[in-house]
Amino acid sequence: MKLYWRARDIPELSGLREPVLRVAFQACVIPVCRRHIWLAVSAVTPLAMGGQVAGTFVSQHHFGFAWSWAPVLCGVLGGLVGCQIFIQFAFERSRPQIKKYLENLRDV
Repeated sequence: MKLYWRARDIPELSGLREPVLRVAFQACVIPVCRRHIWLAVSAVTPLAMGGQVAGTFVSQHHFGFAWSWAPVLCGVLGGLVGCQIFIQFAFERSRPQIKKYLENLRDV
């Protein structure tokens, strides 16, 4: 599976001018994100919590601190991984809508 880091990396949107790309992105990708917000919450929350638990474990058992930067940093990193997973899902799920949108745009 190819990773899409930005909207221009999606093959259907790669050759579009910026204004058309923005409109197509807002018309196709944003609704997918809104429909599947439950997935974002279920992807980000456990990874952030797991990162925080891992950071607490590392800070208490490795460094001997009761509280340090490790739980916060690991929680943020876990949350970022969850966000990236959701973004990949949203981009992949929106590709058929983008194709339909661009076909309708060409027909007009």
